[in-house]
Amino acid sequence: MDSVNLDLSFWAIQVTLLVCVLLGGLVGWRIQRRLNLSEKREEDRHRGQLGDAVGFVGGAFGIILGLLLVFAVQHFTDAQEATRQEAVRISALFQTAGGWEPAQSQALRRDLICATRSLNTDDRMAADRLDLGGSQITSAWLGRVRADGRALPINGTSQSNTHFYIVENVSALDQARQMRLLLAPPNIPLIVWFVIYTLTFVFVALMVLQIGALRRLTYISVAATWIVLAVTLATMSALDAPLSGSIGTVEPIALTSTLNLLQESFPNEDWSPCGSPTDLPEGTPPEPA
Repeated sequence: MDSVNLDLSFWAIQVTLLVCVLLGGLVGWRIQRRLNLSEKREEDRHRGQLGDAVGFVGGAFGIILGLLLVFAVQHFTDAQEATRQEAVRISALFQTAGGWEPAQSQALRRDLICATRSLNTDDRMAADRLDLGGSQITSAWLGRVRADGRALPINGTSQSNTHFYIVENVSALDQARQMRLLLAPPNIPLIVWFVIYTLTFVFVALMVLQIGALRRLTYISVAATWIVLAVTLATMSALDAPLSGSIGTVEPIALTSTLNLLQESFPNEDWSPCGSPTDLPEGTPPEPA
């Protein structure tokens, strides 16, 4: 349902843009008719006067769209980096658990496998719903990982340092996950979209008014303007919602690659399907579903 809503928002952006372009063109044409710009002498005189206005509005519009596109790209890359940090922390935790006997680290590694799978599925769906709290199933698996880390025995200085490293990485994993979820909603406020549509309307109206009675050139210019703006706004809106929507989303490549690499490196671990994290006592590997 939320993906449908986001798709509707995407089309709402495009339809609103088209309406602004058509209204701007209509207003420009009506003003041209009223000022009788079809006459050659009047047309040349008003074109020169409108040139500065069109240049100012077009320049301001270009700068604003450029800055917004940069901000949207930064939003997207921040979400990508948060996903990479999750993968890095999971890999570090899995390998650091090798400092204990297999019987002691089995529960931690098994719960970490299930937590990673849940991050890749349940938490991804929560982000698509713009649920900033994340999936309760993922939170339960991470809670088990946190409890497993605290339950590891400490014998000697070496294991004490390693235990501290595990606790630190679990905390960093929680932070990376929360950062990823917080980056799911779009950042561009409604007032900015209002400015974009207002500039679109004014720019198209001035452009039509400046071109004058050259009808074919007017059609070509308006169509080209609409195409450029439609592609720009589509890209900007997609990048501004990096974890939700149907296009331009951050794919969980880092988490999937990490799971595959760990499975190749540690084939003797329990890689069977995961059950429910809430039906098992802490420190107990879950039975396959």
